[in-house]
Amino acid sequence: MIVLHKPWYSPKEVAIILGYHPVHVRRLISQEKLPADKMENGTRRVPHAAVMAWAKKRDRPLHPLCQL
Repeated sequence: MIVLHKPWYSPKEVAIILGYHPVHVRRLISQEKLPADKMENGTRRVPHAAVMAWAKKRDRPLHPLCQL
């Protein structure tokens, strides 16, 4: 289960939340269509607000196992 009150999500978590394949999420990030910050260790993290805005703008339902 993914809990939707974290400040940041990994691309894999975003894929689960939005129902996308992880490769698609990484592509959206690399094309700068989905905002993400690069952490000190080189990983990418997507802010909670960006995930929720993406879902709302595209009328995308969240994964049923995700909990608000």
